[in-house]
Amino acid sequence: MKTEKNKIEQNRRMETMCDTIFYPILILDSRSEIEKAKEFQILHYNWGGDYRPNTYGRMGVLRDKGLAVRMTCEEIPPEAVCHTNNGPVYQDSAMEFFFCLDSSRTGYFNFEINSAGAVLAQFGPDRAHREFLSGELLATCDCCVQVLEDSWQVDLFIPFSLIQEVQGKPGLTAGDRITCNFYKIRENPDQMHFASCFPIENPTPNFHLPQFFGNAVVVEAI
Repeated sequence: MKTEKNKIEQNRRMETMCDTIFYPILILDSRSEIEKAKEFQILHYNWGGDYRPNTYGRMGVLRDKGLAVRMTCEEIPPEAVCHTNNGPVYQDSAMEFFFCLDSSRTGYFNFEINSAGAVLAQFGPDRAHREFLSGELLATCDCCVQVLEDSWQVDLFIPFSLIQEVQGKPGLTAGDRITCNFYKIRENPDQMHFASCFPIENPTPNFHLPQFFGNAVVVEAI
């Protein structure tokens, strides 16, 4: 009986999340306008741990072109062993962006980046059934990493052409909604941590749970 009540309560919370707009995605005329977008915080350390670097970011829609995301983590030094795209960047210190642009179609994207600029990018319906994006598709993205004195920053641009080829969604305009989550991670036992922007209710570490993505809406102004 207790288990059934727990399931009902979890379903109720998930339904409430689905009905709530968590984040406004500002339409931008250029990528240099990303600082006008609303800041989000990655502060839900869902599975404990003492290492909790301050991590935050912004997301916008570059008009008619694609998604722009900037994430910053205040940590030094951000270790990066992986220097190959689609390698295990999550073993290093990494920041990640998971999203789905069309809830009527099965599947979501995950983009994971370490401080060396290596990108792991996949698409699929769940953790066990994912396919890596090809080198040709990854080449259409732009990922720039800056390592500063007291922090490191990722600027990621994902063109709508990539999203359309993989998921069939041609673009985003004002009023469109997506689901997404942002993460800070290191799976290596040295400073292991798992942080998310929107909370995840799961007993073990797992970012691949789209039912816990937050809702966002595209807006012309904030």
